[in-house]
Amino acid sequence: MSDEALTPAKVREVVEGELSGMPEDLATRARRYLVEPYPSERSWSYGPETFQCWIVLVDDAKNSGTGIGYCGGGVWQPDRRWVLLWVEIREPRDADLGQDSSWFTSLEEAFSESFMSNSPA
Repeated sequence: MSDEALTPAKVREVVEGELSGMPEDLATRARRYLVEPYPSERSWSYGPETFQCWIVLVDDAKNSGTGIGYCGGGVWQPDRRWVLLWVEIREPRDADLGQDSSWFTSLEEAFSESFMSNSPA
């Protein structure tokens, strides 16, 4: 799905589909951090392009300034659509889409690698 075709409702559907496939305890923890999906234009560390991603989970409980975004078309690999990123922009480098190691094929993988996954159920 291209990013141009995405709407908050479509992104919510994608997120709900991912959550329904996760182990129940992990999905319960992830749901605590859900936000209404909103678009965020981000730069790419490896080129001059910018890409729109959708912020879907935010770690505001721990005030870490981090979250998880969804890019419908992927950025560097089409199957890696979930990204750990800075939601709170504290300095210019926080506004990009991060390194390739912060991209995942599923919300479950991204959440499991995030600070948020350490919260008790």
